[in-house]
Amino acid sequence: MSIRAQGARSLGEWMDVLEQIERTLQQSFALPPEPPAPAPLAPEALLAPLQALDARVARWQACIDQAEHNALQADAVLAEELRAFEEWGQALPTVKEKLAKVVGAG
Repeated sequence: MSIRAQGARSLGEWMDVLEQIERTLQQSFALPPEPPAPAPLAPEALLAPLQALDARVARWQACIDQAEHNALQADAVLAEELRAFEEWGQALPTVKEKLAKVVGAG
């Protein structure tokens, strides 16, 4: 068996392959160049969004702290009012009894 019978190509076939390679290279050279890679960001530019987020979280925490403070003050006022109301409720029977005596004596 000869080399040509095993799949060898003729000179013309090789020329076709080389021409195809040349056409492909010319097409790729005709394409616009790839844009350059973006410049790396400065460390400050990378930290700025995180610092802004930290500032927002700190403001939210301050609002939460203020709300807790306000709630504690409101609880203290309500506890004092409840104590006064309970004292009034405890005194009510005595007041009713005195009033009944005044109305009954009149």
